[in-house]
Amino acid sequence: KVADIAAKWFAVATLLNVFAGIDYNLGILITGVITLVYCTIGGLWADALTELGQFVIQGAAAIVMIVVVLHKLGGISAVWTM
Repeated sequence: KVADIAAKWFAVATLLNVFAGIDYNLGILITGVITLVYCTIGGLWADALTELGQFVIQGAAAIVMIVVVLHKLGGISAVWTM
């Protein structure tokens, strides 16, 4: 879990560096402070809502990806005959 959070913070810091020119270390610090404040104020409920939002977005992306891939391959029947 720690490596997962570190990777997410680094990803946000990378976006901040590319789009706003903010140093990586400062970007990670900003991300950590915002996360800390968000979780402290909102508590477990805020964390649960964030996880739900991620689930919905990833689920929708998976469905779209499956539809696009099946369309590109010629449908389910074409996949079964490969």
